[in-house]
Amino acid sequence: MKRGPAAVYRHVNAAGEALYIGCSANPLQRTQDHASTAPWALQIARIDVMWFRDRKSAFEAEARLIQEEKPIYNGIKRTSVKVSYPPSQALADYLTATGLKKPEAAELFGISRVYIYGLLNGERDPSTAVAERIQRVTNGAVPVSSWGNHARVIDAVRAAA
Repeated sequence: MKRGPAAVYRHVNAAGEALYIGCSANPLQRTQDHASTAPWALQIARIDVMWFRDRKSAFEAEARLIQEEKPIYNGIKRTSVKVSYPPSQALADYLTATGLKKPEAAELFGISRVYIYGLLNGERDPSTAVAERIQRVTNGAVPVSSWGNHARVIDAVRAAA
């Protein structure tokens, strides 16, 4: 994971609603990236920036704010719906959407780089503890139930209840 300070930024519309909440070491550059690729960028009326000592603290704050404020365009991070495509793809999509690099994600999930590459290649399923951390860090974008080995267990528990 990159060392040094990182920021959580909030893009807010004229009505005061959070459009998007993100995390970056360079929030100005990320805002420029959004301006060139996101159709909603024209709605930005205000940008709030909160700096943190390290990227891990910033990611934790970002996840908390997304969960609390439910920004309009952070949909990929808020979903709790079971994904209809492989969890490896859901995880890859999450990393792409957030700009999170694989080594940084591995550190946040508490796994090795080799382990995350196995998850992303569909070559391995996570343990329950790792699947739960992935779900928590991704705010449900990659739920525990999306991993085949856990979906069977969850379905069995629900059927027995």
